[in-house]
Amino acid sequence: MPSRMRRLYYMSVTTVLAALRGSACSDPDAPEPIVPCSGKVAMSVALNDTTPRFDWTPRCGVTALDASSGPSSQLPSSSWRIEADSAVIVPPVTLGVVPARARSGGVLPLMSGLSYRVDLYVRAAGRPLEWVGNSGWQQP
Repeated sequence: MPSRMRRLYYMSVTTVLAALRGSACSDPDAPEPIVPCSGKVAMSVALNDTTPRFDWTPRCGVTALDASSGPSSQLPSSSWRIEADSAVIVPPVTLGVVPARARSGGVLPLMSGLSYRVDLYVRAAGRPLEWVGNSGWQQP
C-alpha cells in the first residue's frame, strides 16, 4: 500500500475508533452523579393520598432525613429516621420507604389533624451532621 493511502487508512481508523470510544462513554441512561447538599435547601412535602413525600431543591444528596411529630395529647413524640454513611439520599423520599444504601430507624404513626416536621442533614468528612433544611405538614 503506498504511504499516502496507508496514512489515510490509519487516520480513518483512528477517527472511527475515537468516535466509538466517545459514544460509549456517554450513556444517556446513566444516573446523574450525586452531589452532596451544601448550604440550605428548599423543602416541600406532598401528600400522596395520606402518605407524605419529601422533596427538596437543589436536587442534592443528604446523609440523614428525620420526620417527626411533636408531643401531643394523642401520642408521644416519635420519629422515622433514615441515614446513610455518605450523602446518597436524594429526593424524592416517601415516608416509610428506605432508599438504597440507607438504613432506617423508628416508626412515625400518622394521625389526622396533627402537625409533623421533616429535617435534612449532611455530614462532611470528619464533621458532625449539619442541618440543611426542613419543612412541615399537617396530616389530613
